[in-house]
Amino acid sequence: MNVTMNADLSATTVHPVVEGSLYAIGGSIDAGQNLSWLPRGLEGRIPVQGYLLRNDDQALLIDTGLVVHADAIRDALDTLIGKRALEVTMTRREMDTIMNLPWILKRYDVKKVHFSGDISPIDFFDVLEEVAAEVQARTFTDVALNWLRPGLSIDYAGTRLDVVRPSVRVLATQWLHEPKTRTLFTSDFLGFLPTDQEGPYSIGAEVAEITVDQIVAHYGRKFDWLRGINPAPVMADLRRVMTDFPSDRLCPAYGPTIEGAENVRQIWDKAIAAVEAIGNQPRESVTEDFKGIASGRKIA
Repeated sequence: MNVTMNADLSATTVHPVVEGSLYAIGGSIDAGQNLSWLPRGLEGRIPVQGYLLRNDDQALLIDTGLVVHADAIRDALDTLIGKRALEVTMTRREMDTIMNLPWILKRYDVKKVHFSGDISPIDFFDVLEEVAAEVQARTFTDVALNWLRPGLSIDYAGTRLDVVRPSVRVLATQWLHEPKTRTLFTSDFLGFLPTDQEGPYSIGAEVAEITVDQIVAHYGRKFDWLRGINPAPVMADLRRVMTDFPSDRLCPAYGPTIEGAENVRQIWDKAIAAVEAIGNQPRESVTEDFKGIASGRKIA
């Protein structure tokens, strides 16, 4: 059941993924918007959410959600956090995951913030990226900062969340895997299912209705760098993730939560097939328009 937390924002809800311990908090956006990462011609809405893990004493917020949903996110966190010690982590250091962080730090007793990085394989730039992010964070908080890298983990309530570096990403991105409940938080990797439903929600067997073509259309916009590459290494890495981090639940920042080991396997196989299909598509030359100019052809 979805519980609306703010009547003024009809698309903003709290969805109990696991009653008492894991909640999706956020809202939804119009899938028909002209956004660079959405396929043309979509209808309906796309859920956008962060997640709150909690026990009796601790709470961990994964992604802070969109600013447009800030009022309802605040109401939800006020209700769900209570007197628990709070930590915050972001799967990406981008606007849609981080922009609510300043007011969250001011409003709640945040003990630690976990940042995603690094974005370069060159050690010097790793250090530069880390220092730059820490300086930026220090402009509005003195909360303890923890820099996340693959192979590390976040200790939480007697368990841990393992940091997973995905091969399919745009900027600095980390997935998180919680082995106790076999839950994988996949950031912006699985946001390709518009719906008539408002706010966060879960699906199971409905994944059978999602086609590889739908995923191709989404990835072709969101991860257009996949087009024309050799997809084999990316496909192998996605298979490795499922082997190393077996999951019965997928919790994306965009799109519905996916429940059940078999449903996770189905959607993962389709995502891998979509990567292969996009990789086999020809990639347009970035100099095509310049060739037209050189030949005297008018560019529309």
